[in-house]
Amino acid sequence: MSTLQRSTQPAVARRSAEAQVRESITRFARLHWVVKAVVERFLAAVGNQDLDALPGMFAPGASIASASLRQGRWVTTSQSFDAWLAKLRAAPRGQPYREPVTEFTVHVDDERLAFVRADATLIRGGVVRSHNIDYFTLLRDSTGTWKFVNGSYTSKPVQQE
Repeated sequence: MSTLQRSTQPAVARRSAEAQVRESITRFARLHWVVKAVVERFLAAVGNQDLDALPGMFAPGASIASASLRQGRWVTTSQSFDAWLAKLRAAPRGQPYREPVTEFTVHVDDERLAFVRADATLIRGGVVRSHNIDYFTLLRDSTGTWKFVNGSYTSKPVQQE
């Protein structure tokens, strides 16, 4: 090996390592963006009462759980996604709402499992109604589609002034 080849090897290896790091960061950012978009699509569908959009977002056997502060007492529920959806379909159609997320925390492992914390505010009729902390667990299925396996949240009413 010539002196020139030996002197350029570390620089080539360094550039290659830097390229791998950049590629890894780009893939990581893309996965986080995609997972956040799936969560935002779900929140928009629920808020707009687009119930037909929901089943395709959930894996078989998925669950929904909540802890809501109502009149000074915590009320908790836990049910299958199918039972939760049936309850929504049976309820009278209410006023649509928005649930903008102010802060996301996203963890993705092995490009297959995602855990998301979404700090959100529920707004109905232009009025802030509650502060919600949503947690979601998603799995990427064999087709590459992210599906919810669990959605859990706490909801505390916001005092109106």
